[in-house]
Amino acid sequence: MKNLVSLLLLLSFSFTIQAQNALIEDCKTRFKTILLPNQMEPDGSFPLELRRTKPYGYSLFNLDAMASICHILSDESENLWEFTLPDGRKLKKAIEFMYPFIANKSSWAYPKDVMYWEEWPVAQPFLLFAYQQYSEKSWLNTWTKLEHFPKTEEVIRNLPIRNPIIWLE
Repeated sequence: MKNLVSLLLLLSFSFTIQAQNALIEDCKTRFKTILLPNQMEPDGSFPLELRRTKPYGYSLFNLDAMASICHILSDESENLWEFTLPDGRKLKKAIEFMYPFIANKSSWAYPKDVMYWEEWPVAQPFLLFAYQQYSEKSWLNTWTKLEHFPKTEEVIRNLPIRNPIIWLE
């Protein structure tokens, strides 16, 4: 599912800078009707990512990309951060699911990534974007303490937004 969320993130950014309102609305709809319901469990986990060979890294990527989509597409008329499925799933649940494993990676209850386990986490963009949305200070404090300029190519490749500060308003 990594490719689908990556594509929607790219399209969201592209359509936003081009002011393609109908296409922006289509991206919002896809987030609400395809990505969130098909990728997130009620506990906030991403089961498709947890079954992969690098469940930690892929879960981080998926959450970064979804948070970036919410950050880019939310506007005065609709805040995707607050969009909630009938069963209570919303992006904040995914943040609450992953955050303890970022604050204390040794608590990760799933298989370790087969590669690059030691390189994660880094300053994940979702932490900064979520702090801006929810004002949860621990997320900002954690983001501040993590590596902001990773050197490992695989980690860099899996950061959908490398400098989230420039995306803040």
